[in-house]
Amino acid sequence: MKQKTKYIILTALVISFFALGPLARVAYADPPTGPVTCVDGVTPVDGKCPIANPAPAYLVTFTNFKEVLVLIINILLYFSGAIAVIFLVIGGYKYVASRGNEEAMESAKKTISSAVIGIVIILMAYAIVTIVNNIIVNKGP
Repeated sequence: MKQKTKYIILTALVISFFALGPLARVAYADPPTGPVTCVDGVTPVDGKCPIANPAPAYLVTFTNFKEVLVLIINILLYFSGAIAVIFLVIGGYKYVASRGNEEAMESAKKTISSAVIGIVIILMAYAIVTIVNNIIVNKGP
């Protein structure tokens, strides 16, 4: 019965998410009636402020392969750190939900200790990557 109730609630949430989404309205501001003033150095064109090539300001540019490799490793470390924290939360929930059951408590303790060990390993790996990055890529401590 619990499983059926969870399924019904989840289905209702998903349906309401997709059904109520189009009902959101966009509020528009009144168009300006006076002269348009743009930021310094930009002149209005047809009553609008043009953006002069915004791409270079937002694109990431790499000078060598080492920087790309360090970025990829950092992203993987952040992702695995998030997973380790999720497992820590799962272990805590399992521990609270064990209600005195010894087997469930041992399983929860094992999950928590594994997650903590994983977090320590990830932090040490991040430190190693940062040190190596500063020495090799940035050419200094």
